[in-house]
Amino acid sequence: MTHGVGVLRFAPIIAVVALLAGCATATPPSTSHSATPTPPPRATAASAPGSRVPLKCSDLFTPSSVAVLVGAPVQVFRDETTPPGYLYDVANAELGVLGCEWAGDEGSEAGYFADVTVYIAPDSGAGFQANYSSDLAESPANAGSPVENTAGDKSGYRCAAQGRSDETPLCTAQMLVGSYWVTVDLSAVAPATAVTASVSTQKVLTRVVAQLHAVGLPKTTAWVAPASTPPGFCTDPGRTAEVRTIMDAPGLVVFPSAKRSFDATTIASERRDVGCMWTDPAEGYIGFDLLAGGSWVFPGWEPTPASDAVVDSYAPVTVPGASSALMGSGGGACEAYLAVGTTAVEISMNDLGTAKNIAALSAFATAIAAS
Repeated sequence: MTHGVGVLRFAPIIAVVALLAGCATATPPSTSHSATPTPPPRATAASAPGSRVPLKCSDLFTPSSVAVLVGAPVQVFRDETTPPGYLYDVANAELGVLGCEWAGDEGSEAGYFADVTVYIAPDSGAGFQANYSSDLAESPANAGSPVENTAGDKSGYRCAAQGRSDETPLCTAQMLVGSYWVTVDLSAVAPATAVTASVSTQKVLTRVVAQLHAVGLPKTTAWVAPASTPPGFCTDPGRTAEVRTIMDAPGLVVFPSAKRSFDATTIASERRDVGCMWTDPAEGYIGFDLLAGGSWVFPGWEPTPASDAVVDSYAPVTVPGASSALMGSGGGACEAYLAVGTTAVEISMNDLGTAKNIAALSAFATAIAAS
């Protein structure tokens, strides 16, 4: 298990479908990129995006103070210095979201489920208001009645007696403080109950409010994302025929996408990140996630494999049509990350063999660039 209450909810698309064929990772090519287009302009170190919340995670809590809240020793798992691991992390960096997580030791039965995550999204009041009711209704599953308006300008949280396991209560909270949208997840361990976890969640909210009031408005930044509108790849009505041809899989059909809800963990992706997928029981699947403006994170990006994904590492490959590319394989799955113009792209697909995989990725990169 990989820690991250927020992270687990937004695993890459490779984790959605498990019936994949094998995939061989290509041997990393030479550093020559003569077959690829010129990379788009990227941010310099001085202008790269980062948290705009004028706090450090250590200003909110220490591991010892979190341990009291969740009933087991914890360590810092994520803070303001943690590099982006997923596409939504890339978007978060651009908005200036602060993400913090304190997690228990996976090697101990008690610490396995001990976790507190706090995400603070600046300038996100409208997003909070638009998503508050649905967020409060949806998470966590089997939770009790909401506790509302006990902190900040508006807040609500619910706790379930059985969260990550039968004996670990889980609470999820949404709160607005000025223009800051705060999302909190808290998982405690025995002998904690939903009632005691609720008390701990309230303490987290109270502490966050006090610190945000102390620091005031978000920091300004010179960073401007190179694009904010995703390519039209997923919405093109003729895309299904093209995907079937490239994958040599005439049975692929569009996989219906559910309506998305957002919280402070993912609000930065709203209207900038789109996804689409085609599936067939006999021919596997192909899935795409496109983040407008996200290509700045290449070529040095090191994506984080999802906790329930079978791909555990990625290596550079040369993909004509992409200025930078990473591909990984494992357990019968294959996944790639590409920089196509100013867009960061994640593609997950069943195996076609190494050479055909690269050819398919190149064809998709060309189609995305043209859309």
